[in-house]
Amino acid sequence: MKKKIIICALTITVTSLLLFVIFFDFNNHEEMAKENTYLKYNVQSSIVYGTIKDKTDKFKKGEQVKILEDFENGSKYKVSNSSISDWIDGDSILIDTEPKKTTQDLSPSEKVFFVNDINLTSKTNYLIWIDISRQKLNIFNKSDNTWALKYSWDCSTGYNITPTVIGEFEINSKGISFKNQFGQSAMYYSVFYNNYMIHSIPTQAGKEIENFTLGERASNGCIILSTDHAKWVYSNIPMETKVFTY
Repeated sequence: MKKKIIICALTITVTSLLLFVIFFDFNNHEEMAKENTYLKYNVQSSIVYGTIKDKTDKFKKGEQVKILEDFENGSKYKVSNSSISDWIDGDSILIDTEPKKTTQDLSPSEKVFFVNDINLTSKTNYLIWIDISRQKLNIFNKSDNTWALKYSWDCSTGYNITPTVIGEFEINSKGISFKNQFGQSAMYYSVFYNNYMIHSIPTQAGKEIENFTLGERASNGCIILSTDHAKWVYSNIPMETKVFTY
């Protein structure tokens, strides 16, 4: 009887492990297929990679992993390889240098064709696509059941060490202003995932930080816009609007 129980338990464990591996392998292939599809539209992947410096419980020294998100400005990172994801200490990974910006912007018609052809949806009549490689925030509104480009603005996304999360999210809360741990404030914020939000250029003592250049990676993961543009998003984009970052 004990042998049957052991064999049964072993079978369940092996089966579970195989299903786990198949699940992650499927997700990995699906992600690669998506990246290849987007490349056809000249939309570059903005996934940040890093190299494990010291062996962890789940990753080997020297292994290359994807940076999914960070916690408290890089004190911890959620990373993944082809089969697993986990949080690790920031000191145990070496982040790749900052990628070059894609200077050639897509034309308005190319942007419209892209978001319609990959079938992006939103619960509202608005859609936001943040093109990280070009540092552009694109706003679309629905017209005759298709997306039409309304605005395209320069923005600043996260540095590699504090990257902007990649994926599909929704606006879930808003506010007039907030202050960060550095004593800086920002106006007109629209949150789309955890502490990731769209907001204005930071201010110090009530004044915009001098020499702040939009169109370059410059944040701790948030999407920075001019104050006027951040106010427009805050005032006009409804809750539950899709935010697509890539």
